[in-house]
Formats: sequence, C-alpha cells, structure tokens
Amino acid sequence: LSRYDTYAVMRFPKIEKIAENQGNSVKAALLGLKSRFQRVLSQVLPEPHNALAQGLILGAKRSIPEDLKNAMIAVGVSHIIVISGYNMSIITETILRSRPWVGRRIALVLSLLIVLGFVIITGADASVVRAAIMAMLVVAALNLGRIYISLNALVFVAALMILQNPKILSFDIGFQLSFMATAGLIYLGSWFEKRLRFVPNFLEFRKNLASTLAAQIFALPLLIFYFERLSIVSVLVNVLILWTVPYAMFLALVAGSLGMIYLPAGKLIGVVLWAALEIQIRIVEFFARLPFVEVAFGIPAAAVFIYYAVLFWKLRGRPAKNLLIFTNENAQRAKI
Repeated sequence: LSRYDTYAVMRFPKIEKIAENQGNSVKAALLGLKSRFQRVLSQVLPEPHNALAQGLILGAKRSIPEDLKNAMIAVGVSHIIVISGYNMSIITETILRSRPWVGRRIALVLSLLIVLGFVIITGADASVVRAAIMAMLVVAALNLGRIYISLNALVFVAALMILQNPKILSFDIGFQLSFMATAGLIYLGSWFEKRLRFVPNFLEFRKNLASTLAAQIFALPLLIFYFERLSIVSVLVNVLILWTVPYAMFLALVAGSLGMIYLPAGKLIGVVLWAALEIQIRIVEFFARLPFVEVAFGIPAAAVFIYYAVLFWKLRGRPAKNLLIFTNENAQRAKI
C-alpha cells in the first residue's frame, strides 16, 4: 500500500460526511458517465456476462464471480480483464480510422482526450498509465511525421513513471508484468510471427500465438515468482480466446452507449455481445475443469534476475531492426 502513500489501515472505521462536490468537476462527470454506462450494461447482459464485459472494457474485476475469476487465473487468461496496451491499441486504432472524415488534427486531439478520459475512468493503474502514454506517443508520431521506436518509448515511459513514484518499481506487480510483457512483444513478437508462417492466420490465430509466446517468455518468471503457479494450457487458451476480445470490447461499448440513449437498441446489440462473451466463458470453464491444468511451484528471486540477465544479453540489438516510420501523408510501416 505504500505505493499509494498509505501506511496504516483501520478496522471498523466510523465515517462522517463533512462535504460534497468539492472535487474536480471533469473527473466527477467522467465517473458519473462510467456509473451510468455500468448500470445500462447490467440491464443489457445477464451475469456473469455483464461482469466479464465490464472487466474487458473498464478493467472492473471485483464484480466477476470468484469461480470464473479463479478459472481465468488457472488457464492463464486473467490478463484480458486488465486494461493494457492491447485494449488501448483497439481504442486508438478505432479513433484514428476517422482521420479521412474529421482530419488529422481533430483525430489527434480526440485520441488524446479519449485516452486521458479512459485512464481516469479505469482508475489509472500502472498498466493503464503505461499503455496510455505509449498510445499517446504513437498517435503523436503518426500525426506529426516522427519516428516512433517502441523500445525507446517503453524505456522513456518506465523512467517517467518511476520518477513520479519510485515505489512502483519494487511494489507494483502490475507495473513489472506490464512492462515485461510489452518488452516481449517488442523483442520477439515479429520474430515469432515469421517463424510461425506455417500456422494459418484464421481468426488471427498465428498473430495471437506469436504475441502470447513473446509475452509469456518475458513475463513467466515474474508470474511464477509472485503467484507460485504455472498454467499448462495458457498459450492454447489465449489463442482460442484473444480473437474474440476486440469484438466483445467494441460490442460492449456500442451496447452500453446505445443503451444510454435507447435501451431496447442496446439490448439488441447485447444479444451478439452475449454470444461473444459466452464463447470466452465456455472455453475458460472447459479448460479449467481439466486435471493438472496448472502446476504449483516457486522460484527464488536470484533465478529471476539470472533469467532476465541472460535473456536480455541474448537479445541485445534485436529491436534496432524494427523501427516504425510515420510520414504525414500515408503513415507507412517500414523496416530498417
């Protein structure tokens, strides 16, 4: 709790309300919008689909039933209900597609404002802040004609966040996992995708397999160290589920937004949304019931440090081969 400057806790406190409406009006409006969105979504979807949808789009994990949450942890897909760069990229890409109609500058401002609002609504956890700043850098590079190098951006954001709050480096597991998973995608994402060309990319299976392997190689030692368990089916379940996440997020946003305007329209979209969420739940529950789905064991801190020292030494210089070049005219991806 010290990372939040909390150094004491109190049992059975007595709370007295002394004032109200003293906070930031913009933040209050955003949180009010979030509350209304959640109420509408709960009218559109039954449980546990409603809780899962809110976890996907808002990172709200508390309302997810314990049995489903434990099943997701057991099969290694609990990360889909943690707001990260994956969720943020879906949001920014969707907004940037409006550039031909609204113009580059308006799309840039709109992207930055929505990402900032999204950070406030979801609670500004370390993984959210990291993803948001990197998303803002990508959007700025894309619109201003600058070179964006993912590794440089990751190191810059890490330094910025640690400078603001040094405690997260030691005490925030989400910060550590988020940065390691992102580093894995930067170092090994495209490498795995090239070597998995024999895998059909139906429903983006090849892409999801490559990104899962890349992220797992970098995050796995920390996961074992902190949680003392290893999911045997994690890679397979991620490949089977990840293709549904963008559709579920988009449909949840549409259903909730339309429902705030006209509830029957939101319920109509909710039927398709329910189907996407049902696929996720059924896959998770099926694999979670299998015997020996996870293995319990731990590793010492020294082993974690040695693993990363060897890994980064082996991969030194690799990211320099993959730079993203953006021009004002057509934002092309090139390799140098």
